Amino acid sequence: MKALVRILTCGVMALLVTSCASSLTSPAPVGAKASSSPSKSDGASSSKPSSRERAIAERVFSLVNSERSRAGKHAIRGHYGLNRLAQKHSNYMGASSKAANHLGSQNRAQYAYLRYNIENLSEMTYAVPSGSGDPASTAVAAWKNSASHRRHMLQSWDLTGIGVRAAPDGNTYVTMCLGAQLMGVPRSVQPIGW
Repeated sequence: MKALVRILTCGVMALLVTSCASSLTSPAPVGAKASSSPSKSDGASSSKPSSRERAIAERVFSLVNSERSRAGKHAIRGHYGLNRLAQKHSNYMGASSKAANHLGSQNRAQYAYLRYNIENLSEMTYAVPSGSGDPASTAVAAWKNSASHRRHMLQSWDLTGIGVRAAPDGNTYVTMCLGAQLMGVPRSVQPIGW
C-alpha cells in the first residue's frame, strides 16, 4: 500500500511540474540558428534571443571554459534544455528590471532533474549595467572576482546553459545554469562495494 501511495504521489508531482513548466519557450541553443516561427506563448518569457544576445551567450560560454581550462578543469558542454531555462530567467529579469536574482531556481532545478535527468542544477546571474562595451567579459569578470562565484564556476559540472536578455533599461541580464548529468546513481549516494 505504501508503494502504491509513493507511485501515485510521484505521478502527481511529475504532472504538476510538467504542467507548470509547459510554458517554457525554445530559444535557439548557443551556436544554433534561430527559427523564424513565432512563439505561441506571450510575455517576456517567450522572447527569443536576438543575434546580439546569442553572441554574448556564446562569448560567456567561451570565457567560462577558458577560465576552467586555466584552472585545470574539463570544459563544460552546452545543453539545449539548460539554455531554455537560463533564457527564460534572463527574460524575466529583463522584463521586470529586477536586479540579478535566483527567483524560481528551485523550480528550474526540479524541472531539469525530471525533464533532462540533470542533478544539482545551480545558476549564476549578473545584471551588466548599461554602457558596458563587452557584457560577457563584464559578467564573467564579476564571477571570477567573487570567491564564491569563482569556486562555483570551477566545480565539477558537465553541462551549462546560458541565457542573455538586453533589456529596454539598457542593462544586459545574464543567467548561467550549471548541472551534472546523472550517471545511474545520484552523486550523493555511494553504492555498496565501491
